[in-house]
Amino acid sequence: MSHTLPKVMSHVLWPIYIPVAVLLIEPPGPRRRALIALVGTGVAVGAFLLYHLVDYPVSSQLVGQHIQYVSPPHFLAMVSTLYLVSTTLGLMLSTHPKAKIFGALTLLSFAVAYGFYTTWFISVWCFFAVLLSTVVYFRFLPRRSLRESFP
Repeated sequence: MSHTLPKVMSHVLWPIYIPVAVLLIEPPGPRRRALIALVGTGVAVGAFLLYHLVDYPVSSQLVGQHIQYVSPPHFLAMVSTLYLVSTTLGLMLSTHPKAKIFGALTLLSFAVAYGFYTTWFISVWCFFAVLLSTVVYFRFLPRRSLRESFP
């Protein structure tokens, strides 16, 4: 189970959770219709990947200094594109400037990871996701706590 949970989080949760989270913070208006469509895309991608994770588990292996993930070929192209759309486009469509910046940074990290580390793309993009998550963590940390942490 310990090896399955991270794959469920990355493959199933994120394409659903991110557009839902953006939809919930977005004020009423025309962008919400696009976000609802992205939630539908995320649910479809998450359901497809969940189904296939059961039949065709994703494996990982250490290669050099990287983690290489081995996925069945049907996980590629179309599903990867829809995954990227559901995890970044909603953020970039948001009326909230910080959500837009986060979406742009997520898309940029995708481009860098794919452009420079194609073979190890998934693990490198996950590394960038950890860095971006740390930024989000510090954004919501109370200011007083930050000052106490870094005197």
